[in-house]
Amino acid sequence: MLTPADIHNKEFSRGFRGYNEEEVDDFLDEIVYEFEELIKKNTRLAEDLELERKKTAQYQEMEKNLHETMDVAQKTADEAVQSAKIRVEEMERAAKEDCDRLRHQTEMAIQRRMEDATAKVRMQQELYEAGIARERQFIVRLRSLLRSELAILNADGLTEILGSSDEGMKASETPLENKMTDEFGAGGLRVNETPNSVIP
Repeated sequence: MLTPADIHNKEFSRGFRGYNEEEVDDFLDEIVYEFEELIKKNTRLAEDLELERKKTAQYQEMEKNLHETMDVAQKTADEAVQSAKIRVEEMERAAKEDCDRLRHQTEMAIQRRMEDATAKVRMQQELYEAGIARERQFIVRLRSLLRSELAILNADGLTEILGSSDEGMKASETPLENKMTDEFGAGGLRVNETPNSVIP
């Protein structure tokens, strides 16, 4: 590559009737000056270009990092939204399961209480009916026993004292039956006595 020094140090051979040496030297000096200026300018432009290239590379790197950061942020946001949706769905499902379980437990508790209450009512009803049946059996046996005793007394001559046999029987049974009614009540129970207290 031609340099200003090459131009400055260039020597020409002398010939017959050649160019004026001073004019050539002056022109060469001018060319050297202009060439040096061009080289300096070219050097500055090259340096500026390199600087711009470095800035462009930095900008490109920053843009790349920015895009990567935005991609990561977008991905993180999408994952957060998806995770939130899943969490909300899980919470809704758990809440529904809790409500269903609580409702089922409440229904089962109510059903058990109703069954217990029904069983208690049925048991009390059965006890009452059993007591009534024992009372009736007791009254029937007692009446049968009293009739047998009256028959024995009639056979021993009580009929003559009380009158005819039919009238004496009626007279004998009526006070006894009234007494039984007074003792055991209209339903066969003594006053203030529960069915369970009656001995069959």
